[in-house]
Amino acid sequence: METCVKCGKEHPKIIQDFLIVERKTESNLGWTNTTEQLTGAERHAVCTKCLFNSVAKRASIRVIVGAVLIFLAIVILVGNDVSSQIGRVAVVSLALGIIIGLLTLSVGMHSNIHKAGYMEEIVWEQRGNSSTNKIFIPVGENLYKSEEIFLHRNKKLITDIKKKIYSELIATGAWKNIVASQVSNTNKETAPDSAADLPLDEHQTLLLQCVKELLQLYQQSPGGILTFSAAAMPVREIGKKLDEAGGFQMMLEAHALFSEYNSGIGLARNLEMVWDGIGNWRG
Repeated sequence: METCVKCGKEHPKIIQDFLIVERKTESNLGWTNTTEQLTGAERHAVCTKCLFNSVAKRASIRVIVGAVLIFLAIVILVGNDVSSQIGRVAVVSLALGIIIGLLTLSVGMHSNIHKAGYMEEIVWEQRGNSSTNKIFIPVGENLYKSEEIFLHRNKKLITDIKKKIYSELIATGAWKNIVASQVSNTNKETAPDSAADLPLDEHQTLLLQCVKELLQLYQQSPGGILTFSAAAMPVREIGKKLDEAGGFQMMLEAHALFSEYNSGIGLARNLEMVWDGIGNWRG
């Protein structure tokens, strides 16, 4: 059951998915090497009140800063003549500052990408302080319209992993599989049919057999398989068999092996789309 990450209220309305990147820095004889590695995903929720309080805090700061900067700008532009209209200038500056604050509040509560940014701050405050190397990357449908927007919104990433995350996970939609796996493992109380309950040899035998069948099916369709075609049915049946035997994790293992042994361009991505909707798999 989802609870607000800040106040603990049950059934909060605002839910945000995150990819988790761990940063590690090593120093040796004056030489420093920083690496960033994707380690998983998390789903967090916040209630409307807590989000509003966070956005309102930022808006109030912008009211003050905006009013002061506008006041100083007018004083500089007008020069000595401002002394006779100081009261009017102050009122105008405050009014414009309030407008800036209201715009900040409105955008923060209604823009998905800005809400995700505030959620990131809230989650880090509540969950990330214990690990300064833990970086939360907000993800969601249509959250980033381009690589430039993704890079701009995630400046905290300092290595090449930021471009890999966008090209391999964000642009392709593969981030959904990582999040679905995390949510499945978190919410799963018992898993009588999970791969963990299969003896190792049975697990490996089933996994390899399914991958072998997938490779044979794709040999018959080297250009890929249409999602809703008759050729897709046996591929989906294999996906269902994997899901029933070991859930999402076993499907991931099969997909990884398929990708390793099938070098056809785009076929691994095609398999993701054909499996869409099976268990927690999202293509």
